[in-house]
Amino acid sequence: MATHRLALLAPLLWLLAGCLEQSLQLSVRFDRVDGLKAGDAVVFRDRKVGQVDGVEYTKDGVFLAQIHIDPDYRAAATTETRFYLGADPLQAGRQRVEVEHPGGGKALADGAVVDGRSRRGLEGVFPWGEIFNEAARDK
Repeated sequence: MATHRLALLAPLLWLLAGCLEQSLQLSVRFDRVDGLKAGDAVVFRDRKVGQVDGVEYTKDGVFLAQIHIDPDYRAAATTETRFYLGADPLQAGRQRVEVEHPGGGKALADGAVVDGRSRRGLEGVFPWGEIFNEAARDK
């Protein structure tokens, strides 16, 4: 009897396990990280969609940021997606990885390594994000 129940339960458990999507794990290659560290946000359209899991410096002289993107946002990570390093306007002194998806492209495979760029320009000279966020909070 117990064997019969197990035989009926096994396909159901297999089906449920397949429905549970996992986060997409990626490594983003940066020339510089400006203090990016584990726990920093990964954002898409100003919404947190993942997190930085770690940052390492490679023998090739570049940084690899290991990130994960939550299952609901996996479709935003394709071969056309761009990854940027930018200051986190919600947390002074922190960085974040910004995901921009213009549309199209093939889905990135779990474990893919992609190139990232820094948004640092005047952002590092003048704290625009902090000023605009402060102004918005004062309203």
